[in-house]
Amino acid sequence: MPGSLVFQGADQYVIDCIKDIDTVNTNTFEERCATLRFLLSQQPQLIEARNEYQFTPLHYACAIEFRNGRQLEFIRCLIAHNADLNARGVYGLTPLHIAVCSWKAHSNVFEVICTLIKHGADPDAVTEHGSTLLHIAAHQLPSMVFHELVEFLVSIGRTKSFNAKDSDGWTVLHHTVSERHFQPRVETLEIFKAHGFDFNAITNKGISIALTAFSSGCSKNFLKILRQFGTDCEVWILDPEQKNFT
Repeated sequence: MPGSLVFQGADQYVIDCIKDIDTVNTNTFEERCATLRFLLSQQPQLIEARNEYQFTPLHYACAIEFRNGRQLEFIRCLIAHNADLNARGVYGLTPLHIAVCSWKAHSNVFEVICTLIKHGADPDAVTEHGSTLLHIAAHQLPSMVFHELVEFLVSIGRTKSFNAKDSDGWTVLHHTVSERHFQPRVETLEIFKAHGFDFNAITNKGISIALTAFSSGCSKNFLKILRQFGTDCEVWILDPEQKNFT
């Protein structure tokens, strides 16, 4: 949901530079970026222009598919001109949140995420619903990419979100197991355990991780794995007849 290119406060030249930036050829891309750099050097405030979703050009760059493969280069161009990496759009979404939500639009989502964070994007920033980067990534990214993200956050010492809950009391793992196609890797669970994750955490409505996993159709083997990480057998599922997974 990148919205339109009608950024309030931006002149037509800026809009023209960004228009089709994701599909233009190499020569045109470089010309557009050169023009954009000049415009931003003359009017720095244009970097924070907003469209109807309150998204900035950086939000837009993180949302769309760059068929010409120049997404990271364009994002770096915006960052070099002091784009606000933690700017809030609709629902409190930052460019980092948008990048994860739009991962299907670009294959290099992990590189985009790392680039944003390395330049100052806050991985602990929450949306209006209280969701962190990891909450969103948990039910959006493939398990391997999600694991790489978790490892990256460990490597830079940003693990606060591992144990965070959103406004409904859902942990990152609640979100992960709610999508059976995105069941987390055992290695990911091991990292969570090493950082004090509560495998018996419940939501505001009293729903356990185990019940969420069972209800979403996670495999019996995965439920066994959860139990190995300390999940309480008494909160597996509502039907006592089905507690035995051995």
